[in-house]
Amino acid sequence: MEYNYSKAVPQGGVDTVGEILKVAASPNVISFAGGLPAPELFPTSELQQATDQVYRTSAESALQYSNSNGFRRLREILAQRMARRGVSCDADNIAITTGSQQSIDLISKMFINRGDTILVEKPTYMSALDVFNTYGANIVGVEMDDDGLRMDALEQALKDHPEAKFLYTVPTFQNPTGRTLPVDRRQRMVELARQYDIVIIEDDPYGQLRFAGNPVPAGTPAPLIALVGTNGNWGVFVLSIVLIAIDVMIYVPFVRIAEEIMVKAGVDHEK
Repeated sequence: MEYNYSKAVPQGGVDTVGEILKVAASPNVISFAGGLPAPELFPTSELQQATDQVYRTSAESALQYSNSNGFRRLREILAQRMARRGVSCDADNIAITTGSQQSIDLISKMFINRGDTILVEKPTYMSALDVFNTYGANIVGVEMDDDGLRMDALEQALKDHPEAKFLYTVPTFQNPTGRTLPVDRRQRMVELARQYDIVIIEDDPYGQLRFAGNPVPAGTPAPLIALVGTNGNWGVFVLSIVLIAIDVMIYVPFVRIAEEIMVKAGVDHEK
């Protein structure tokens, strides 16, 4: 029987991430491709103790349906963590997700109509490309060099594609190159976004995984969004997809969204 799939379902092709994880599962392979943490670092006993405590003291609320954007107290804690990195926001600006992938899907659902143009780094995170392709985006790659996204190439792309809905960027430890965008380029990126009236989608899953050296921007927090005024009158929107470390191997994924579109995001998040 032939099934009449929707256009959103990829027709043919290869599950690239699935193939990578399949290879990584081999006991003879030490893989750096899938971003898989070492199992021996999982804080299993601590998690079990925390879970037991929750069930002893707050089982009813823990098992009940909650706000689709996530447990409010946790969102308040995440907002405090973001404040330490120079980002002013509160719980109402935060939606907790299952990971970067769901965050990218949520944002794509809000912004992309089939045929819309978006800008990405060339190369970029392949699973993000999978999501953008699912929504029928016209994806335009912007060239990079050893310091990350080239601002001259970005400005040319913005001139050539004034219709572009957003720029998707991984400015810190970029996937797949590992490059980190210098301060002056980050500032220029914000200036260009304001000049050409384009949304920036900042994917920051690796900002806290630095093994050595100083954060970028130097002496200030890593997120690109920290360079943008956050008083509600930015002139440019930066939506930030962030993984916050709360323990050695525990990360909470969430998306930081401006109040103007948070209601819309909440509606889509429920679906």
